Amino acid sequence: MSTRIHRLLGRLLATLVVAAGLTVVATPVATAAPPPPCGVPGNLVQNCGFETGDFTGWDVDPVHYNIAVRDQGHLGSHAAWFGSTVVDDKISQAIQGTTPGKSYVVRFWLRVQTTNNHFAASVDTGTETVPITEVSYSGGFGWTLFTGSFVAGTDAPVLRFAGRNTSNFDYLDDIAVTPAADNCSDVVGNLIGNCGWEAPLFAPWVPVPVSFNGYGVAPVGGHSGPQTAYLSSTLPADDVWTQPIQGTSPGTTYLVQLWVRDISVVDAANHLRIDVQSTAAGTVTLAELTDEPSFDWTLFTGSFVAGATAPTLSIAGRAADGTYSLDDVTVTAADPAITMPSTLPHATYATAYAEGVSATGGTAPYTYEVTAGDLPPGLVLNPSTGAISGAPTAAGDATFTITATDAAGFTGAQAYTLTVDKMVPSLGITGPSVGGVVGETAAITHVATPGGTLTYASSTPGTCSVDGPTVTYLHSGSCTIALTRETDANYLARTVDLTVGVGQAATTTALTVAPHQVVADVEVAAPGAGSPTGTVTFLVDGNPVGTAPVTSGTATLAYTVPAGMTRQVSAVYAGDADFTGSADSTTRHDPAITAAVASTLPKNAAGWYRTPVTVTFTCTPNGAPLTAPCPAPVVLATSGAAQSVTRTILATDGGVAMVAVSGLHIDRTVPRVRVTGVRNGGVYGGAPRMRCAATDAHSGVASCRLTRHTRGTVTSYVATATDRAGNRASVRGSYRVPRVHLAGVPFARGAWQVRTGQSYTLVVTGTRSRPSYVNAAPVPARPSGFGGYFRKVGPSRWEITVTMRNLGHDRTWNLGVRYAEKLHLVRVHTR
Repeated sequence: MSTRIHRLLGRLLATLVVAAGLTVVATPVATAAPPPPCGVPGNLVQNCGFETGDFTGWDVDPVHYNIAVRDQGHLGSHAAWFGSTVVDDKISQAIQGTTPGKSYVVRFWLRVQTTNNHFAASVDTGTETVPITEVSYSGGFGWTLFTGSFVAGTDAPVLRFAGRNTSNFDYLDDIAVTPAADNCSDVVGNLIGNCGWEAPLFAPWVPVPVSFNGYGVAPVGGHSGPQTAYLSSTLPADDVWTQPIQGTSPGTTYLVQLWVRDISVVDAANHLRIDVQSTAAGTVTLAELTDEPSFDWTLFTGSFVAGATAPTLSIAGRAADGTYSLDDVTVTAADPAITMPSTLPHATYATAYAEGVSATGGTAPYTYEVTAGDLPPGLVLNPSTGAISGAPTAAGDATFTITATDAAGFTGAQAYTLTVDKMVPSLGITGPSVGGVVGETAAITHVATPGGTLTYASSTPGTCSVDGPTVTYLHSGSCTIALTRETDANYLARTVDLTVGVGQAATTTALTVAPHQVVADVEVAAPGAGSPTGTVTFLVDGNPVGTAPVTSGTATLAYTVPAGMTRQVSAVYAGDADFTGSADSTTRHDPAITAAVASTLPKNAAGWYRTPVTVTFTCTPNGAPLTAPCPAPVVLATSGAAQSVTRTILATDGGVAMVAVSGLHIDRTVPRVRVTGVRNGGVYGGAPRMRCAATDAHSGVASCRLTRHTRGTVTSYVATATDRAGNRASVRGSYRVPRVHLAGVPFARGAWQVRTGQSYTLVVTGTRSRPSYVNAAPVPARPSGFGGYFRKVGPSRWEITVTMRNLGHDRTWNLGVRYAEKLHLVRVHTR
């Protein structure tokens, strides 16, 4: 291509892009670590975006006036800044790695702040200087893409920029030099159909001829393939080829490339014009040639910003004495904004995680890579799908960046902080299973999964004390033991407690008669311990002769038993809040009293009653009558552990007897039972994970069992809890798994809740006939069309995989399933 044509095209492209009033829309910029240089794969320019913060890699005119690198970049954070008020400042770079004779595309982004400016770009190939663009005293404009091309020579081509702005600044950024694509079919993301006219028909090109032989497709002489389009009208009007450009995004900048050859004898009648219509700036003229001499295959480039409607590429021309040949047309996004979701749901330590990211804005398919930081340990990223899966092996926050690369090599990056929550540990106190008596010690047993730092404590320090895994009962009443597992790197802190009853400890009294005193020694019977308090009443022949306090286990009364006859001397300890009473006598034959324990239902193997307990007494005078009738029966109807009954009888001759019944454990309250993991009457996409859960206030839970029965689509379940005393409670419910359902998907508000872009298993059960899938339709429309047959996965069970995509703005859809000559609707709602 001649220097004259190069200069003409550079002047036309720069002037027309700015003068047409092009409105530049700042589009999201693909970023990555590391991204393609300045967002362009295969870029040969070094420090193309000035991200070093200076002109490293560039030669700067040593006599410069006002040029610098500032932090106001297009894609990155920096850009070159031209603000000379005298002459043009200049920078240049020798482009390494070019191939002699091959065409290259030059592109760069320019922002101009005022009209008092001049900016020019050119390439010195070693044999000629090719103008790329020149902007002089144009109106200010935002970041705008400028393009051009050149053919490399034997020397490394030198790319030059020169500019000044007498009242403000010009900004230059994201410069790229890339090999031109020889074959349009090899260009990923090309939006032009039949780009090389290799198809036997024109479509989707629309020819608008003014003669019947002024246009066509020739089977020889193509740029990269065997065919080429031509324009050779002999009339003064142009023949026109147009094609709507489908798939553009409003506000996105697009790069146009077109190879042209001019075979003509006389130049005066030739004309060629390349336009893009319906852009954000209206009609943008990319190139216009008039009366140019013949030239061989030459690359023409340009750019436009897409508007709200699909733009149209128009090629108009005539060559009365020859032919314009056209080939290898491409329209590609110059800066696709590849984006991904900004957040990820929390994960939980040691729990299966299945989430992911999905890129949009570029050309599918995408690949995914962690380019900064690391995923939480235990999780992996699928490079083909973006799915993140696994089970975290440590709790905490992980900060990382995922970069998505589209089929054209453009990238987009998103930084994430994924929180792995701590898990709630399994913790419970398993013993002591029943209470004890004052002074007794018992081992505290527990279950803890996993183990860790455990702390034992008493929530009722007045009743019991805890030292490590040992509890000591101090006073009668209720003792509450608290067990705490401390938090650690992966588990939350948790505290559980257990309440047991503490009863009075039994005592024994031993009477000793001395010449001038009577002594009663009160001792605590095992397993109890401690120091009883209170008083001992001494009797002679059944008549009280005095009382004495119990000090250090002994009560002493100064008294001389009368002489001259046989007497019965007795000592009766009344007991106190923590210890039961006891008695002893000497000389006389004491009466006898026994106690019998009875209940409607006998005590079970665990030592618990679940019906009221009646203690009856039998008295034997053994000679002298009793001073009062035998004690009446005592009925214990209140639930509680370690209950006791004590009764004392006296004989008229001074004999005394006592009976004590202790360790009576009564639980008349049924346990509380519930079912977790399922909602009564709920609808599910498979059997839910159910668990029987129960609590009991007194004897503790012995078992919690769950049974279920399925009839048709309805499963009924019964949870039955039995406590250690044998009390039983049940709760019933049911749930439904429809014959047609989405496996494992939650069902709410009349629809299966799904996510856009996810794949699900659609299941049909209860039929032997093979179902078929009917293409979905947005509610309220009914599905229609054949979408494929289900695969058989078991007796009367069929499955098919459906993917929630291409849903548009509709969030609620009807999926269709046909079997047994009936259409079944499956309503889904996207989240």
